[in-house]
Amino acid sequence: MTNKSRLEQTKKEDAFIQRIHNYLSNNWNDISKGKKVLSLLTNGIGLLTTIWKRGVTLQKPGKKGNVFGFLTVETTKDRSQETFWYLSNVRWLRIEPENNENTIEKKFSISKIFKKIKILEIHHISVGNILDLNRIVPRLHIFSVSHTQIKQFSDIFHLPKKDKTPINSSSLLRSLSCNFNNLTQIDESLTHCINLENLDLSNNKITKITNLKKNFQIKQLNLSSNLINTTENINKNVGPITKLNLGNNQIQKIESICMIFSLVYLDLSNNDLDSFAEVSKLSQLASLQTLIIENNPICCVKNYFQIIISMFIEHETIQKINHQNIRKLKDFKLIKRYLDYEKN
Repeated sequence: MTNKSRLEQTKKEDAFIQRIHNYLSNNWNDISKGKKVLSLLTNGIGLLTTIWKRGVTLQKPGKKGNVFGFLTVETTKDRSQETFWYLSNVRWLRIEPENNENTIEKKFSISKIFKKIKILEIHHISVGNILDLNRIVPRLHIFSVSHTQIKQFSDIFHLPKKDKTPINSSSLLRSLSCNFNNLTQIDESLTHCINLENLDLSNNKITKITNLKKNFQIKQLNLSSNLINTTENINKNVGPITKLNLGNNQIQKIESICMIFSLVYLDLSNNDLDSFAEVSKLSQLASLQTLIIENNPICCVKNYFQIIISMFIEHETIQKINHQNIRKLKDFKLIKRYLDYEKN
């Protein structure tokens, strides 16, 4: 590298460090508490890695540390030290490509720079490009992987191919979002996330609900926009969930949904329900407060909503619904239609 190109590269690094430093220092109160995200493009991660490898210390300025290399520009030296100390304490990180395409071939590591990540979002990047993802996942509380084309959970919950041992220390994970991918099934890799409370698998290609029985802590489950056509034995495959979104699937029968007695919120919109007898099974759910059932074949029937409401009113556990506690119904359209029905 010539002196001119080296100087240009140094200026580029200096400007980049300055931008990162300004953002981190100006927002540090929120960033240090995980209330604000640090969003970086893949080329930014690569640039940080290059600078870090030169030996910029990760210790806070003012404290003694092993400083074994600096950039050539004096102003960058101290700023880099402080910036990397900030980065090592970032709690919430989002990584995206430069052009939102999955053609990114750059591979990089993040665990040595970002040591205290609790929330990680990966969008439009192949998870295989993050070389040390297996070291990061066990630390996370919230993990989002979208538009990455993963086909199975083992892509993110297993070590590299040379070591197929699953990650057993994912117990810290509370929320997992794997929407807009190519998942076809819920495999056993999720059983290691024993404290998972919120699971979003919307916009995939899942056909059946399985392997969630051991995830007993899940309260919110989003399986909307998949290819699910049966809910048989769903009550045996999930724990006591309170919010279930099955909208935009191919469901024709209620089957075992009516056996999930913990349900408070249920979305069955945009499915293939064509029988009021099937819907009437949901009246067994004494805790149900919100039911979304629009855009099903039964909705073509005139006054379908009044028919459905009558099913619930006739059930002894639903008779307590009145104008005083109607606020429990969170869907505004549902409230309005119910009140109109009461007036008539």
